[in-house]
Amino acid sequence: MQKTKNYSLNKPEPDDYVIVGDLNYNMDEIDKLIKSINDALKVLSTNGVSLLDLLKKKADLDDKNKVLVSQLPDLDVYKDVLMFEARGNFPSSGDVKKLYIDKSGAKIYRWNGSSYIELSPQLKIGEVKNTAFDGARGKALEDAMAKIYTKHEVDEKLAKLKEEISNDVIEQILIYS
Repeated sequence: MQKTKNYSLNKPEPDDYVIVGDLNYNMDEIDKLIKSINDALKVLSTNGVSLLDLLKKKADLDDKNKVLVSQLPDLDVYKDVLMFEARGNFPSSGDVKKLYIDKSGAKIYRWNGSSYIELSPQLKIGEVKNTAFDGARGKALEDAMAKIYTKHEVDEKLAKLKEEISNDVIEQILIYS
């Protein structure tokens, strides 16, 4: 019995008796091959679009395996951002596709079709939670700073601080000696 060139399927000689096991082996191998081809085609599914049309849309690579600059999308965002020295210098009517920067106030605006709307984040400082400085912590810090110390309290704090510094200096001297 011979074998086929590509997949080594059983190939009986003209005078061989056909053995059912050989035919079943061939059928199993052919079934595996067809299944793998079908699975590969599912991955390459084009949802009804011609494969040639899809290939026309692909990007080409240069000699460094980079997409050609001519095939890249226009990413120049600066053409859609207009900078002005002050808000008063904006045109009387704007363009909804552009951003307007007020450099003096460091604010960003967008034209909504009838007026300029500020897009800049509004920074809030105060005694309310979730502001720029959590008010609960800010108020506690402010209260602590506002406390008036007596001369005796200041002297005690200074003495304690001097002792801590002395201990640290002595410890460092012992470590490096």
